[in-house]
Amino acid sequence: MIIALARNDFTDARDILGQIPESAKEDPLTQFLMFKIALRTEEPELGVTCLEKVYKSTSKDATILYACVLDAQQGGQKMITIAALQMVLQKYEYNAPVGIHMAALLRCTIRLILSEVGTDKPRDILERSSMIDQLCNLFEGGMFTEFRYCFIPCLCKTANISKHQPKRRD
Repeated sequence: MIIALARNDFTDARDILGQIPESAKEDPLTQFLMFKIALRTEEPELGVTCLEKVYKSTSKDATILYACVLDAQQGGQKMITIAALQMVLQKYEYNAPVGIHMAALLRCTIRLILSEVGTDKPRDILERSSMIDQLCNLFEGGMFTEFRYCFIPCLCKTANISKHQPKRRD
């Protein structure tokens, strides 16, 4: 299937997918390959379904979700990129492990949403409202992260409390 995708032979990739046992189709890597096919054949509903399955099936490791973000971004699929970035943030519960810069993730997601809200594309009120709600959630998640890493340690230093001070993870 990987070779068929590399050759942009999506019909062959789907045929190969049809030969895979049902249990293997639920594997996160298979879902990622299906996600790639969906993006390239312009089937956003299938792409989102695969993205949700990847999100639900992976543990705290969001590597496959990052691959989905990159693939959607390279394909120019802003809305799917936004959805994938939000799933990465949710996977980490706005508390990224060492090596992941949470502020950068939040900034990228917020900028993408703002770029979509600010376009002249005709959108219905519900879709625009949903995007604004997403922005609010991101700011709340970022605010909680900053509160946890900046404000609480300052309070602990002021009160001379060190054992309850959270360790900064980024």
